[in-house]
Amino acid sequence: MKTENFEFISFNATDISNLVSRREGETKIGEKVQVGWPSKGKYVLIGVQEDIGPQANFGRPGSTAAFSSMLSRFLNMQSNRFLSGDEICVAGFVRQLTSFSSVEVGRKQVEELDALLIDLLIPIYKNDQLPIIVGGGHNNAYPLIAAYSKVFNKPLEVVNLDPHADCRRL
Repeated sequence: MKTENFEFISFNATDISNLVSRREGETKIGEKVQVGWPSKGKYVLIGVQEDIGPQANFGRPGSTAAFSSMLSRFLNMQSNRFLSGDEICVAGFVRQLTSFSSVEVGRKQVEELDALLIDLLIPIYKNDQLPIIVGGGHNNAYPLIAAYSKVFNKPLEVVNLDPHADCRRL
């Protein structure tokens, strides 16, 4: 899937394998996860490597690296009885193709990103799976809610995690 400013790139087994540091006698989550889409995992992990959304909201750039940073650490955690990795599909990531130019242009690009993510998320929800999006800005909560609403036509409880606490004027 590709738009003018964003594209979705599916992972393959080699992509994930290259991120896992194997050690004899240990099993890492990355050795157990499913890769690509579609899958049978309960959870579908999608990275969003963009910072246009945060900048269009007068924030700072830099969130493009959040997913890759998280993924390498997550895949190298120990597989265990509480989280083995079997129930997780690492589908891929959305990559930003252009740079931020202005708030006005950025907000239009966020609408484009929303549509792309909604298209990715609808089949996940229809397959009774739970998407997990890592990266980007607060703007990426909207496609999660919108796709859910389109599929199930009912309210959704949402947790949007942020690495800092701040309040700004509207």
